[in-house]
Amino acid sequence: MLSKNIIDFDDPRLNELYSAIISDILDEMGIYNRVLPPSIHPLYPDMKIIGEAITALVRKYDRITKKDFIEWSRVMLDFLMSGGPHKVYVVSSNAPDVATWGEIMTRTAIGRGAVGAITDGGLRDVPRILALGKRFQIYYASITPLDAKPRLEYVVYNIPTNIHGVPINPGDIVFGDYDGVVIIPREVAPEVFTRAFERLKNESSLGKEVMEGKDIRELVKRYGIF
Repeated sequence: MLSKNIIDFDDPRLNELYSAIISDILDEMGIYNRVLPPSIHPLYPDMKIIGEAITALVRKYDRITKKDFIEWSRVMLDFLMSGGPHKVYVVSSNAPDVATWGEIMTRTAIGRGAVGAITDGGLRDVPRILALGKRFQIYYASITPLDAKPRLEYVVYNIPTNIHGVPINPGDIVFGDYDGVVIIPREVAPEVFTRAFERLKNESSLGKEVMEGKDIRELVKRYGIF
C-alpha cells in the first residue's frame, strides 16, 4: 500500500482504522500535539474522513468592515477551487463566533470531489447542507448565522497553519471520525498506517479473546496493548 510518501486512499483497510489508534501510534513515535481539541465537532457522527489537508488562514477584522465582494472573495474562491479528490479543506480562523463555512462552500467542495472540511470557526446553513442529498463531513467549532464577509477575510491559502496550536501543513493527512480529528505529518504517514494496521490486527485478536472470557491480565501481557 505504502512507499515513501505515497498513500493509497482507496485501500479498504484504511476504513477499518479509527482516530484513537492513529493517535496512539503517533504517541509511540514521540509525535505529540496532533489531535484537534474536543471543541471541534463532526456534522455526521457516523462518517469518517481520510485525506490530504489544503489549508487557509482567516483573519478577523478589528471592527465591522465592508469590502467589494469580488475583492473580498478572491482568496476564498481560489482556496475552494484548489480542492479535489482525497482533499480536506482546513480553515484556521480562531473565530468560533463567525461562520467560516456554509452551503455554497459545501456545494463547491462536493463538486470538486473533496472528502471533508474542518474549521475552528462557525458553520452556517446547516439545514440546507443536510438537505443536499449527498453527505459531506464538516468539523466545526459552532453553529451560527453570522456572515463572514464584514467580519473576517481569507488572507492566504496553501500555507502552514494551526488550529488551537495543532500544526497543519498542506499535504498532511487528516484522519477524522466521531472521536475527533488527528493530523498526521505527511512524512511519517506511511509508517503510521503500517503500524496501525498491525496494531488493529492485535487489538482484534485481543478483543475476541476478552469476549470469550479469558483473563485480560494474561492477554495484556501477551499482546502488550490495551
